[in-house]
Amino acid sequence: MRTFRFAQPSDFEAVNALARQAHAVHLAWRPDIFAPVEYPFEPSVFARRVQEKQLLLACEDGVILAYAAYDVRKTELPMLQPRTVLLLDNICVDETHRREGIAAALIEHLCALAKAWGCTDFELGCHPENTAGIALYESLGMRVKSVHYQMKL
Repeated sequence: MRTFRFAQPSDFEAVNALARQAHAVHLAWRPDIFAPVEYPFEPSVFARRVQEKQLLLACEDGVILAYAAYDVRKTELPMLQPRTVLLLDNICVDETHRREGIAAALIEHLCALAKAWGCTDFELGCHPENTAGIALYESLGMRVKSVHYQMKL
């Protein structure tokens, strides 16, 4: 049975094993930005995310199959409408369990939590090479908000 729960300190190694899978893909796409690391979630970052409940896990029979790392940000500037945004920083499903609907279920669960927390929006960034991710996000009703450009100097 699939369940969702917030990460605990004891999940450090299992979450980082998944994070290494996602990081390897990012490293292959953008070696000019990403660097090889043993722990994509450094101990202090992991501990902060655990403490602040910013790391949601999808599990089945006690095994962690996926995670979603996120932040909640409030925008309160005079020139903008007030918003509370759940910003998805990173999501990863174990490569042996992809295409089983886990990412969609994890995002839908996270959206339900975000609504309960008073969030008005759900946002994420996605590499243009991530065609599977783009298809998933669009299937969930997400649309492109902006395009981010970069130039190496």
